[in-house]
Amino acid sequence: MPFAISDEEREKLVIGLQYDPNECVQNLFKWKGSIFSFVWFKSQAWFLVIMHTTLWAMYHYHTCKDGNGDLIPNCTTTRDYLNQHLYPPSLRDLAPLIGAFMFGMIFYLQSSYAVYREFYFNGHQISGCVKNASLLARASVSTPQGRWDVVRYLLVTQRIMYWEALSRTARWKRLSEEHPENPGSLNQFLERECHSMDLITRKEITLVVAWKGSPHQLLCTWAIQRLRQVLAQETGMMSDSDAAHTVHRFSEICTDLRGFVGKMHQMLLIPVPFPYYHLIESMSFAVLVVVAYSFVNLNGNLRPPDDTELSPQSHISVFVYPMMVFVTLGITEMANKMQDPLGTDEVDFNINAYLTDTYVLSLAQCFQPAELPHSDLEVCTPSLSMIGTSTNVYRPSTPSVGGRPAGSIMRSGSSGSILRGGSSKVMSRTSVDSNLDPPAPLDMIEVDNAAVAVGGGGGGKAAREGG
Repeated sequence: MPFAISDEEREKLVIGLQYDPNECVQNLFKWKGSIFSFVWFKSQAWFLVIMHTTLWAMYHYHTCKDGNGDLIPNCTTTRDYLNQHLYPPSLRDLAPLIGAFMFGMIFYLQSSYAVYREFYFNGHQISGCVKNASLLARASVSTPQGRWDVVRYLLVTQRIMYWEALSRTARWKRLSEEHPENPGSLNQFLERECHSMDLITRKEITLVVAWKGSPHQLLCTWAIQRLRQVLAQETGMMSDSDAAHTVHRFSEICTDLRGFVGKMHQMLLIPVPFPYYHLIESMSFAVLVVVAYSFVNLNGNLRPPDDTELSPQSHISVFVYPMMVFVTLGITEMANKMQDPLGTDEVDFNINAYLTDTYVLSLAQCFQPAELPHSDLEVCTPSLSMIGTSTNVYRPSTPSVGGRPAGSIMRSGSSGSILRGGSSKVMSRTSVDSNLDPPAPLDMIEVDNAAVAVGGGGGGKAAREGG
C-alpha cells in the first residue's frame, strides 16, 4: 500500500516527500516532486518542443502544391532542400555527442546528490550537538532554569545559522522585505523567532546585533560561561574535578557545533563550479536542438523486420521527442535544486522540522520532571532463562502465553530453545512453565555440559565453539 502521511506528520519530517519504492505505478503518476513538475513551467522545454513540431510539419507537409493540387513552378519542398543541403543526421551519427553528454550529466547529478546528502546529515549533526548539550546540562545541573540558561544560547546559534543562509540568498536575489523567503534583518529575526520563544533577552539581542565578529562564537562563549556560573552555584552536586570535566566536555560540544555551522556555510558558498554547470546546461540545450532536427527524418527512416519503408508521414517523433526533452531537462533541473536544499521548493528541507525537534527535546530535557527514583520496589533482574530467546517486534497474531505474547521473547520450537542439550538439573531450573516459580536471577548454577543453542540440531556444539 502507498504511504498515507498526514499533513501534521509531514510537518515533522525534514524531507516531506516520502514514498514507498515498491509502489512503482502509483509513484510514476505522481505530480508533486516529479521531474514533470520541474520542467512543465520551464520555457526552454516548450521552445524545443515547438521547434521540433514546426520542423516536423514543414519537413512532411510542405509539398509545393497550390489549393488545386497543382505543383508550384520553381518551388522546392522543405524535404528536398534539407536532403540536398542540410541532411538531418541519424541517431548513429549523434552517438558520440549524446554519450559525452550523458557521462557529464551523470557526474553532475552525483555531485549534486552528494551535496544534498551532506546538507541533510550536517543539519542533523548541528541538532545533535544541541541535544547532547541539553543532555549534559540535565545530568550536571539540578535546577531546570539553570539548565535552560545554558542550552538556550545554542538553540539561538542554530537558528541564526539558517537565518544567515536564507538572508544571503534573499540578498543575492534582491527579494523584497515582504517576500516570504526573506527572513528580514537579524534584529527582526531574533525578536520574532528567538525572543518570542524565550530563547534570548532583548539586551542580549542588542549585544548580538552589535557584535562585529561571528555571533556563533559569542553565543557559544556565553553558554560556556553560564555553565561555569551555574556549576559554581551548585553545592554538593559534584566535585571540582567533575565540574571541570563537565565544562571541558561542554566546550567540546560547542566547538563541534561551531565547526558544523561553518561547514554548512562553506557548502553553500562552494556549489558545483560554474564552468562545469555552464558546460552541462550548454550541452543539454545543444544536444536537444540537434536531436530535434535529427528526429524530423526519424519518421520515414524506421524500417520493420521485412525491410519495407514506413510512411514518411509517421508521427512517432512528435511523441518521442517531448518525452526526451522532459526527462533530460528534468535531470538537470533536479540536480540544480539539490545543490541548494534550503528554501521553499518541493525537494528542499523542512528547516522548521530541524528547529522544532531540537527545541522541543531541549525544552523537555531542561524542564520535564523525570528524575530517577531513589528507591523502587520493582527490580529488573534478568534470568538465565532468557538466554537463547528470540524477539518478535511485530504485533503477535496469537494470544499471549504465560503473560508474554506468543511468538515474541520466549519463543520455542524450530526457531530456538533454552539451554537445549544440557543436564536435566539445569533444564529443570530454566524450563518455561507457568505453574513453576520464576528462575533465580543470574545466580551461580552448576552447568556441567550444558550449552546454549539458538537454532536446530547441532547448536550446542556451535555455541560452545563460539564461546
